[in-house]
Amino acid sequence: MALSTLDELQSRYDALTGRIVALDVDISRELDSERRKTLSDRRIELATEREKVASDIAILHPGYPLTVVANAPILEARVSALERDVRKIWGILRPTVRLWAARTICYILIVVTWSMWMIKELRDWFLLHPPQAVAITLSLILTAVIIRWLPEDDNEKR
Repeated sequence: MALSTLDELQSRYDALTGRIVALDVDISRELDSERRKTLSDRRIELATEREKVASDIAILHPGYPLTVVANAPILEARVSALERDVRKIWGILRPTVRLWAARTICYILIVVTWSMWMIKELRDWFLLHPPQAVAITLSLILTAVIIRWLPEDDNEKR
């Protein structure tokens, strides 16, 4: 008789755990705060009932191992966050052709800007026409920065 009662309590415990996991998923996906509160209250009721069943099992059979998977949604969220972080790290370590080309163009524009100031004839022209020199220099640097950073936004969306 005790064995069937233990089996019944264990199956009840497992059923409550499954319902709690399902409620956790529903709570994490729910957008309406009132509905989320209702689901949270129901989860608390089920957790309390599950604790009662666990205490009944402990009284009936001390040291009986209970299967607990109530933290599954939390673990799923952590795993997905870690997977997203790994994709970002791989995106940095193994840049795409687009990102590699953007970096190369950026560095070329910076070298061209620096070289323009090092060539005597251009430097003399820049010194005679300061507004144009500032406009040309800033536009090249701004273009380099835009080309350099735009592809990374696309890379982070993956």
